[in-house]
Amino acid sequence: MFAASHLNQSLGGKAGASCWNCFLLVFSGLFLILTGSASSEITISNVRAAQRAGTKLVDIDYDVAGATMSLAVGLQVSPDGGATWNVPVTSATGAVGDSVTPGRNLRITWDAGVDWNGQYSTQTRFRVSVEEPFIKVDGGTLPSTSPLGALSVSTFYIGKYEVQWGEFQTVRTWAASNGYDIGSVGAGSGSNYPVIDVTWYQAVKWCNARSQKEGKTPVYKLSNGAVYRTGDRVPVVNGAANGYRLPSEKEWEWAARGGTQTHGYAHSGSNDVNAVAWYYDNSGSATHVVGTKAANELGTYDMSGNVWEWCFGIYWLPPRVIRGGGWYSLADACLVGYLDDYPDPAYPGFNVGFRLALSSVP
Repeated sequence: MFAASHLNQSLGGKAGASCWNCFLLVFSGLFLILTGSASSEITISNVRAAQRAGTKLVDIDYDVAGATMSLAVGLQVSPDGGATWNVPVTSATGAVGDSVTPGRNLRITWDAGVDWNGQYSTQTRFRVSVEEPFIKVDGGTLPSTSPLGALSVSTFYIGKYEVQWGEFQTVRTWAASNGYDIGSVGAGSGSNYPVIDVTWYQAVKWCNARSQKEGKTPVYKLSNGAVYRTGDRVPVVNGAANGYRLPSEKEWEWAARGGTQTHGYAHSGSNDVNAVAWYYDNSGSATHVVGTKAANELGTYDMSGNVWEWCFGIYWLPPRVIRGGGWYSLADACLVGYLDDYPDPAYPGFNVGFRLALSSVP
């Protein structure tokens, strides 16, 4: 299950007084560990690291092969050889976070001057984790108890997590320079918190923007065949496209119930709502970092609670379907069989976000 590579690299030997006075940070005997919680086909190699001379920046370069889609890459730092991983890492940039395209010479740059200024350790260790952020959901049939009825669902992929504020901003910035009118929409409590305050139309256009940014075929088109980038319109869906999209309502519910691995839980992953959901009774009236509650049978997180999620379903007209409940919802709204309509798809919701899906196209 784990693709791993180990590298021990000295960055200039022991710290001298002059180095300490100049830079306040020197890594001596730095260690790197790269691990992957993705499929066994993913390999990580050619790991190397260096602190930039005269700076507090550390560059970590690596190669990734064998992935069929964008990766989620995380970075942790230990000051004591791996006994604890408590160094804050908030200023890592580059090939880190969601939407990292696999390839050669990928680089993470960590600004230790921001996160760990004035600190020194001879046992600094980095851990870079790599995982595919989408889960394959084998097709099947919804139970007859579903509010949608016993509908059949084809195989597809769904995001493990709700779209996060950090990744939303990255794509939003790209979109602004490539013909999209998403502008400066959206909000979030932090980079790993779910994005909120996004309309249904903006979420759909964001899906197209991320698809184009990563070289995939956009799913949503206009009736004339053009890529949907501007305005509030209900687009045409290209079901053969390999780009990102919102899950259909039946796909969302099938995944929330655990797909073919379902245990028949009332909530997504448990009969105990507190185990899997941030909702009115336990959220403190706020969103939370994604993935901090238990996963469901498939390995998806927060399909009950945290934020409501847009689906590509239409609840008559013009409302759109939202599923899953949110931090401001009562427990019943977090049931896998609960559905609601959002009256105005052009109006952003303070407790509404979204999750991505992909058709079964690698």
